[in-house]
Amino acid sequence: PLILLITSLLMRDEKHNKMWRVLRWFLILILVLNLSRGYFLALLVGLLVLKYKHHWRKWLMESLAVILLIGALLSGVSLIASQGKTLGWEQFGIRFMSLTQPKIEVSAATRMMKLSAILNIIKQQPILGIGIGSTFTFYNGITYQQETTPHYDWGYLELWTELGLAGALIFVGLYIFAAYLLVKKIKNIPDWHDFDVGLLAGLIAFLVMNITIAALFHVFGIFFLIFTLSFAAKYIAIFDRTTQLLYRVFNKLKV
Repeated sequence: PLILLITSLLMRDEKHNKMWRVLRWFLILILVLNLSRGYFLALLVGLLVLKYKHHWRKWLMESLAVILLIGALLSGVSLIASQGKTLGWEQFGIRFMSLTQPKIEVSAATRMMKLSAILNIIKQQPILGIGIGSTFTFYNGITYQQETTPHYDWGYLELWTELGLAGALIFVGLYIFAAYLLVKKIKNIPDWHDFDVGLLAGLIAFLVMNITIAALFHVFGIFFLIFTLSFAAKYIAIFDRTTQLLYRVFNKLKV
C-alpha cells in the first residue's frame, strides 16, 4: 500500500523530492525479499486502480517504473545470493505456476491441505465464529503428521472462522465503506487527487492481499483503515488544505 501511495503522488505532474523515489526503492526491495504471490497480485491490481484520475502517460510511466524496478532488484538480489549463478526468475515462475498447480510448491500445497479443516470449523460455528486467536489442527501430507497452527493462510476464511459470517461481513464492510468515502471525496475535490487515489489503491490492495494473508485484521491493515477513514471523513476544505500541506512538506512545490 505504501508503494502505491508514493507512486500515486509521483504521478502528479510536478517536480518531486528525490526522497520519494528512494523510499519507494527500499519498499520494493522489501517486497522482492519477501517474494509473496499475494503481495505482487495486490500491487498489480493497485497499479490498475491508480489510473483513476491520473493521465494515462504519467500512469504508464510510473507503473512501468515499479515493474522494471522489481525486475532489476529481483535479479540483483538473486545474483548476489547465488554468487552469480541465477537471476532468480525461476523462483518467480514457480510461485505463480503454483496458483494453478499447488503441489509443485510447499507453501501452496500446505495451504490446500488446511482448507478442509478450516471449512469443517466454519460449519460448526458459521454465524458467530470461534473467537480471535484460535488454532486448528490439520493433516500435513508432506510431513505425514497432524499439526496445530494459528496460521490459516486463507484471509477471508480466517475472518469467517474467528468472527463468524456476521462479524466478517461487517469488518470487510468497513474497508468497502472507506473506499466509498474516498471515491465520493475524489469526485467532489477539483484537484489534489493523488493522495486520495493512493489511499484508495492501498485499500483495494489490502482487500486483494486478504485472499491468502490475514491482511485486513493485521495491525498495519487496521492502522491503514483508521488513517484512511480519518482523511476520507473530513470536510472537503479541511481535507484540501491538509493535502496541500503534505505536498509542501514532502515535495518541492512553489508556494
